[in-house]
Amino acid sequence: MQNTPPHILVTNYAMLEYMMLRPKDDRVFSGANLRFLILDEAHIYRGATGIETSLLLKRMKARISEPEKVIHIITSATLGGPEANSDIVKFAKSLCSAEFYEEDIIRSQQITPGYAGTANSIPVSIFEKLAVPTRSLNEISEEYGIKISEQQSDKEFLYDLCISSDVYRELRRIATVPMTIPDITRFMPKELNISQQDIVNVIGVAAQAEKHNSPLIKARYHMFIKALEGGYVTLDPTKRFMLTRINSVNDGSGTIKVFEAAVCDDCGRLAVAGKERDGCLEFSNNSYDRDIDFYLIRDLSDADFDLDNGIEDDDNNDLIGKYDYRLCVRCGALIHESMKAAPICSCGLENYISVRKAQKTLSRNEGKCPCCSFGSFKTFYLGYDAATAVLGTSLFEELPDTEVILEGSKTAPSAKKSLFRPVKMAPQVDVIKRKRQFLAFSDSRGEAAFFASYMSASYKEFLRRRGIWHIIEKNRLSMSEKPWEIQHFVDELTSYFDSCRTFAEPDDKGNENLTAISRKNAWISVMNEMVNARRSTSLTSMGIMQFKYKGNTEEIMSGVADNYSISINDAKALFDLLVMDIVYHGALEGDCTLTDDEREYIFYSTKPKRVKRCKDSDKDRKKAYIAGWSAGIRKNGNYQKNGRLSRIVKALGINESDANELLQMYWDEVLRGDECLTSDGNDEFYFKTDRFTISASLESTPIFVCDVCGRTTMISCKGMCTTIKCGGTLKPVTHAELINGNHYA
Repeated sequence: MQNTPPHILVTNYAMLEYMMLRPKDDRVFSGANLRFLILDEAHIYRGATGIETSLLLKRMKARISEPEKVIHIITSATLGGPEANSDIVKFAKSLCSAEFYEEDIIRSQQITPGYAGTANSIPVSIFEKLAVPTRSLNEISEEYGIKISEQQSDKEFLYDLCISSDVYRELRRIATVPMTIPDITRFMPKELNISQQDIVNVIGVAAQAEKHNSPLIKARYHMFIKALEGGYVTLDPTKRFMLTRINSVNDGSGTIKVFEAAVCDDCGRLAVAGKERDGCLEFSNNSYDRDIDFYLIRDLSDADFDLDNGIEDDDNNDLIGKYDYRLCVRCGALIHESMKAAPICSCGLENYISVRKAQKTLSRNEGKCPCCSFGSFKTFYLGYDAATAVLGTSLFEELPDTEVILEGSKTAPSAKKSLFRPVKMAPQVDVIKRKRQFLAFSDSRGEAAFFASYMSASYKEFLRRRGIWHIIEKNRLSMSEKPWEIQHFVDELTSYFDSCRTFAEPDDKGNENLTAISRKNAWISVMNEMVNARRSTSLTSMGIMQFKYKGNTEEIMSGVADNYSISINDAKALFDLLVMDIVYHGALEGDCTLTDDEREYIFYSTKPKRVKRCKDSDKDRKKAYIAGWSAGIRKNGNYQKNGRLSRIVKALGINESDANELLQMYWDEVLRGDECLTSDGNDEFYFKTDRFTISASLESTPIFVCDVCGRTTMISCKGMCTTIKCGGTLKPVTHAELINGNHYA
C-alpha cells in the first residue's frame, strides 16, 4: 500500500492517526488528490472523541494537495429530524472544518406501496398456512381459489396478495410507529376478529414479499429488557422483597429499614449487603464497590460457623465471635455481638437480629459465605454478563436452524398423456439450512469483546450439560438399575457430540473428523460435573445423576454400622459424603490430557490438586494445592479444623480423637485398598475417574432438600443437611418440583 496508495482507503480514526505517525506511510497522504472524505456513524464523534477526530482531519488535509476541493460526506441515522437542521450543520462544520448548509442534508424517505382498487376480504387462515408451509404455494393458493400468474414470481404473488388484503392494509394503517403486537391487535377493527398470532402470520408473509427488488416491509422485532439493579428486603417478621431501592417502609407502627439483599452462589443463604456508616448499615455506592460488606442472616438452627466446612486445614483459631454482629431491622444500627447489652439505638433489643459478617477472599475481594464456606455472596445486580448470557442462550435456542421457502409449481403440463398412474407428489417447499447467529451490541468495544468470549464459554458449557442430559434421558432405566462406568459414559457422550457435530467451528463443512475434539469435551463435561457436583446448579443437585465411589460397598460399611449402631445406608451415606470431599477439592484425573485453560475451567487452578493422609503443618503450609484427609494436631494439643472430622463427630456422636482415628483407618484400609487412590509421589495422591460410577435417577429415586438452607442432595445421613454448619433437616422433594422453572434444567 505504501508503494501503490489505494484509490479508496477504509480505516478508523485510531488507525488513521497511527498511519500518519509512521514516516513510511506518509506517501499515502503527501500530495494525494483526495476527492471525498466520508465519515460513517458520525454521531459517535462527539465530546473528546469529536475534538480529537476534528484535529486529526485537519492534520491529514494539511498534507494533501488542494484540500479545499475535498467533498465531505457524513452519514448517521441518529442526528435528528428537520427541527435539528441548524444543530446538524453546526456539528458538521465543527467536525470537518468545512462549509455545510441545511440544503445539503439528505434524509431517507420511506415510500409506502400504493393500493390499486378496494381491499379484498382474504381469509387470515391463508396467511397461517403461508407462514409455516407444509405444501407448495400453488396448492395453498388453489385451496382459496386464488390463481398464480405464470408471469409472477413467488415473491411477487405474495406481494400482490398482501397489498390486496384488508387485514394487511389495516395493519399498515395502524403501525405507523413502532408498536407491540398486542397493541396492533387491539387497534384492529373488531369485525375482522384478528388474533395476535394472525398479526404475526401476516407480518411473516409480508416480510417474504418483494416486487421490483423492493421488499414490501422490513419487519424487525425488538425486545426491551431491563436488568435488575438490585433486590431489597426488610428483615422484620413480614420480610418484604422489593426491586426498587428505597431507604425504608412504614408498617403502621413506624419505619422499617430496607437493606440490599444478597445470596450465596453455592448454598443460597440470604445476606444483606452494604457499608457501615456512623454505626448503621447503609447502601453501598454501587455493586462493584470494593468496600461493600456482606452479613449472613443467621438462623436459630445454624451450627457453629467457626467449624471448618471444607477440605483445607486452618490454624487460625482467633476468629471465634469476631464476625458476629447484631442488626436492628428498624433503623439499621449495627453492633458487635459483645455490645448487645448496650444497643446504640432506642428501637429495643427485640428488634435486633443475629448476623455473621463474611470474610473477604484475597483474590477477588468477594464475601465468602460463612455457612457453606464454598460460595460467595452476590447481590441481585444483573446488569452485566450472567443475566445477559442467560437471555442470550435462551434466545439463541429459539432461533431456527432452517428456513422454509415457499415455491410455486412453474413446470408446464406435458403434451402427452402420462403412462404413470397418479402418484402423491412431494410438497414443493424448499428447506434451507441456515447457521444460527447471535449478534450483541455494546456502547463499549471492550465490554462487547468480553461478553462475546463469556457467552461463547457459557454456551459451550450449556452444550456439554445438554449432552450429559441427553445420554441420561436415553439410558435412564439401564443407568438406574446398573450404574455405568465413567469410561463407558464418556464413550457414549463422545459419540453424541460427534454425531451432532456439537463443537464444530462456525464455517464447518461437515468433512472434518471431530472425534478427538468431541472426546476431549466429553471428559471436560464429566469431570466438571464431578468436581462441581455440590453446586446448586449442578445436574447432581437437580437430581438428574449421581456419582458413586466403588469402595463404599455394603460389606465394607457393615462394620461401621454395627460398631456405631447406625444403619448400613447411613454409614454408606456418611462415607460417600466424606470421599466426595476429595473430588470437590479437585484431586481427580481422567483419561485425557488437559491444557492449563481447561484445568482452570474445571478446577479453578492450573496446578493439579492432590490429597495427603495428614497435612504437615510446617512443610505443607504454603502448598494450597494439597489437602489433608485427617486432622493434624496443634501445638496446644487440639485438633486442627477439619470438615470431615466435624461431620463424623456430628453424625456418630463421638469425640474428635475417635473420629480422627476412624478417618485414618478409612484412609489406610479403603482409600488405599482395592479401589485406591493413585500415588503422585511425595505421599501425594489423587483419584482416577475409574474409581467411580455414574447413575441416573428415576422419579422414585429419593432426593431431599434442607428446610433451612435449601441445599438439595440425594445422599441422606440420618436426615442431616450435607452442609456441616447448617443445622437444618432434610425433607423429601419430588424431581418434578425440583426442576420446574429451572433455567439450567
